[in-house]
Amino acid sequence: MRLEGRHGFVKAPRPEAAGEATAELKRESFSVCSEPTDQRRREEELLAAFAVARVLGRRKLQHETFMEYKKALRRVGESYVIPEPYYVVAFINGVGSEQLTHLLKESKPEDLDAAAKEAILLQRSDGAGPSLLAEQRKRPRGPAPSPARRGHDQPRKRPRRDSGSCFVCRQFGHFARECPERWDDP
Repeated sequence: MRLEGRHGFVKAPRPEAAGEATAELKRESFSVCSEPTDQRRREEELLAAFAVARVLGRRKLQHETFMEYKKALRRVGESYVIPEPYYVVAFINGVGSEQLTHLLKESKPEDLDAAAKEAILLQRSDGAGPSLLAEQRKRPRGPAPSPARRGHDQPRKRPRRDSGSCFVCRQFGHFARECPERWDDP
């Protein structure tokens, strides 16, 4: 039995039928509201892409330690869930030293923490980077050299190894014996 109301609505003869219709309407309205529209989905994808771009574009500042740089990368990307490999790539590309970048790429760190620890170890080791850690820069250089005594020559100081760079051209990536500039001169 079908009863029509004043506004064309169908009245259910039994109360449980009305409950079923209400439940079905709720399901349909929830599915419509919960499905993001194409525009909304595109906006979310675009915002996520911008967040990834901000992370990948962040570079280590000169005064920053590697741990501070790691925390800054996390803060830049905290608004979206960014996969860990993006953080690792951003860290490696943003350290500022070509040689350190190359060594970090070879070590293939698993996550951002491992990349930061590896960078610290590589920079502390001999010849790994062109600059010292910020803590080492702040330390005094030791006692002042004493003046030479009469009759004694100062021993000739050998040129100091400049953090793995070539002695001839001061570039990274090769040693003096392999320097292309060395063989160009007659």
